[in-house]
Amino acid sequence: MNKMSSTKVAQILHDAEGAIRSVAAERDVALQKLAQMERRRDAEKVASDMHVKGVNLDKNFGDLADELEKSAEAGELPIIQRAVDMMAPNMGLNTATLTNDETKVASGGTDFERYIFGAIG
Repeated sequence: MNKMSSTKVAQILHDAEGAIRSVAAERDVALQKLAQMERRRDAEKVASDMHVKGVNLDKNFGDLADELEKSAEAGELPIIQRAVDMMAPNMGLNTATLTNDETKVASGGTDFERYIFGAIG
C-alpha cells in the first residue's frame, strides 16, 4: 500500500479545490447560456404562433420575439402562450367581411359597421 505524506495530501486537496471551483464556474456559465437559449426558443415559438394566428402582425418577428423574451424573463411567457393557444386562427386579420360569391363587397372597421354586416350580435 502506498503511503503519502501529509504535505502531499494537502497539496492534492488544494489543487482539487481550484479545479472543482473552475469546473463549477464553467457549469454555471453553461447553464445560464442554456436557459437563455431556451427562453429565446420559447419566445420565438410564441411569436410564430402569434403571427400564424394574425396577432401583432404590425411588428416584425425579431422585435416581437425580443419583447416576448423580456416577458419570459419576468415569468409571464406561459400566460401569454396560453392566451395565444386560446385564440382562433386569423383572429387579428379580419374584423368583418361581407362577400358576394368570390368578390369582396365590404368590410367593417367600426363596431357599428360590423353590427350592420352581421359580425356582432
